[in-house]
Amino acid sequence: MLTNTITDFRGHIYIYNGNTAVAEDEEFHGSEDSTNAMILSVSSILQLQAGDQINVRVTSNNPTIINPNNPSRTHFEAARFLS
Repeated sequence: MLTNTITDFRGHIYIYNGNTAVAEDEEFHGSEDSTNAMILSVSSILQLQAGDQINVRVTSNNPTIINPNNPSRTHFEAARFLS
């Protein structure tokens, strides 16, 4: 007999500049939350230098799906402000 057991879910999203995390967010949904949906959001204003490499990384304690074809669920943007 197969059962669908809902477990605690923890997700993290990070913005990295090189190997350094410069911004992060963590969300937790307990097993009593049956929505199966989580929104991770992080933003930051960074003083970047030429050659800086920015990465966005996501981790979770359970298997999950990131849908890049759903802009209301998966979103990334950047802007350059002239000084």
